[in-house]
Amino acid sequence: MRLPWLQILAQAARKAARKQGCAVVSCSALKQSYRDLLISETGRARVVLLHGTRAAILKRMAVRENHYLPTSLLDSQLETLEMPNPQEKKVFAVNADSASEKVFELVQKTLKNTLAPPRQYP
Repeated sequence: MRLPWLQILAQAARKAARKQGCAVVSCSALKQSYRDLLISETGRARVVLLHGTRAAILKRMAVRENHYLPTSLLDSQLETLEMPNPQEKKVFAVNADSASEKVFELVQKTLKNTLAPPRQYP
């Protein structure tokens, strides 16, 4: 069910990157197979996987406006999550428990440093 949607998303990212020089997409690529598909379909994509504690994620979800995912689905999302493994060379995990500004800073550093090996950021 997700496969066609992920393929469309990857195609849109590839098209935008060709036109603009780069592209950023956001989705819940919780499984390695989803991330692998996005990377292979786009070619040079890197994935930043935001993760955090249940409490921190729940707190952020509770204050979002017009968000389609109800907080009642958080536990199933966390159960589905496959954290990146060392073989996922283009996947960077960033802890999102910090303030939004700090998370944004970590993501920017991750994406700017193209020579950095994939790793977990605090």
